[in-house]
Amino acid sequence: AGGDTGHAMIRPLRNALVKALEWALIVTMAVLVLDVTWQVATRFLFKKPSPWTEELATILMVWASLQGGALAYARKMHLGVDYFVGLLEARRQALVALVVHALCGGFAAYVMVYGGWRIVTRTLAVHQLTPALGWERGHVYLALPVAGLFIVLFALEGLAGEARKLRAAEGAP
Repeated sequence: AGGDTGHAMIRPLRNALVKALEWALIVTMAVLVLDVTWQVATRFLFKKPSPWTEELATILMVWASLQGGALAYARKMHLGVDYFVGLLEARRQALVALVVHALCGGFAAYVMVYGGWRIVTRTLAVHQLTPALGWERGHVYLALPVAGLFIVLFALEGLAGEARKLRAAEGAP
């Protein structure tokens, strides 16, 4: 029962993280829609395209894609081959899920968080700016470690949940 109490205590934090990620994605997509609408309006109605809207749309698309990927992972909507895993007994399903969560979490930790943070810090160190908006490119690249951190947290949650299933399948207390 001690593990269940710990899980119940973490649930509100997890739900708050998912809700924050949902709202961040909603805001990102809303700004993206407004930006592209303005881009179309300036190009076709005013015959003078806005110089910054395409760059902003690209940046917002990167952020939305990575936020969406983290949210899909949290909701267990990420790409997977469930058919064959579903044919396995409960214990083996939990083992496969443990391996998948470990691989996803490891990838996110190393490539997205560690590698992404290195790109952010190196780019900020040389003060590389985006051409049209003049933003620090390192701030744009923050999308990678931020999304990676969410994925790592959700992978850890998945590992804990699958470990509980594995213990239950083995009949352990």
